Amino acid sequence: MWDFMMILVYVPIVLIWYVIHHRFTRSLRQRMRALLLLDILEASVEAGKNVEQVIVDLSKNEDRPLGDKHTKLASYIEAGHSLSSALSKVPGFLPQQICDALSAGEKAKDMNRIVKACRNMITDAYSQSRGTVNRTVLTMISLVCLTAAGYLVVFIVPQYAKIFVELELSLPKSTQALIVFSNTVRTHAIFSFSMMVILYLISRILSGKSRLLRFLPMRIASISDRISIAIPWRRNNMIRDFSAVLSTLLDVEMPEQEAVLLAGKCAGNSIFFERTQSAAELLAEGTCLVKALALVDPAGELKWRMKNATRQGCDFSAALNGWHQALEARSVYQKNIVIDVAGTSMIVAIGLGVAFIAMACFLPIFWLLSAIT
Repeated sequence: MWDFMMILVYVPIVLIWYVIHHRFTRSLRQRMRALLLLDILEASVEAGKNVEQVIVDLSKNEDRPLGDKHTKLASYIEAGHSLSSALSKVPGFLPQQICDALSAGEKAKDMNRIVKACRNMITDAYSQSRGTVNRTVLTMISLVCLTAAGYLVVFIVPQYAKIFVELELSLPKSTQALIVFSNTVRTHAIFSFSMMVILYLISRILSGKSRLLRFLPMRIASISDRISIAIPWRRNNMIRDFSAVLSTLLDVEMPEQEAVLLAGKCAGNSIFFERTQSAAELLAEGTCLVKALALVDPAGELKWRMKNATRQGCDFSAALNGWHQALEARSVYQKNIVIDVAGTSMIVAIGLGVAFIAMACFLPIFWLLSAIT
């Protein structure tokens, strides 16, 4: 009987840890697969081998370096699909931006240049691992604190309230407020839990990282893209990815209109892509590239950088590489500031909440002991 009870206790804990681990490491696993695939592509191009055939040959090894979905990817390639087409049929295998960039590389018939641009899209694996660990620790601290506070509010506070009523004590306002809150939570427990779940899902949708976006109407799903493009570090990353792919496509002498559209898809944002479509329409009307890019980046920095790169007379990738690195550094700096402030504020808020509950529970006891003595 005791063993069965231990199983009932530990199985949910293990499942919760697995879900948390799988959730927070999904993006990291995608990026690591992307880095490995880019290494394979680069080595294949340098050796003069067929990229698709190399991927198929590697899938026949027992270790399957690209993971469990490697075999599925190879099966689509063997069926006659190109690499980009096969990647589109294996969702979640790589970040969508990398898939779009590789598709652009196939159309440009210069995979080696696109591979270098893709590497700039993938943040350093160490910083990603560190961010994943930080988010996991913060989530666990929040869960432990909220669980302890919820247990006090739902189970302990009502017992204290009964004792205080029997003793006919005059309660401080903090204790009265806690008792009212406890009764409200217990009375509307299902509603409170449902609201927490709904708020969590809304936050995931607005962040643009939820799979629910696939099942929502386009107008609702675009809200997350509007919020995303308004966030400084995400907007900087979009401009960097767009500029990196665009410069690569221009270096291989792809038509400007087609290059702008393909690069716009690599930004991974529907609102940003709409801007690139507007720029492509201007290019079709005969407007020069520098003026058309003013629609993509209203701040004007992209237009100014591209104008200078045109004047230098060298390839665009080399001329804009330093600016791309500066955008990456700026994005990391802005993101880290917001994450540090938000994480610290959350921990302080949870600590103050737990302290308030503890004070509201024990303050009447201190009053009672003081009256007795």
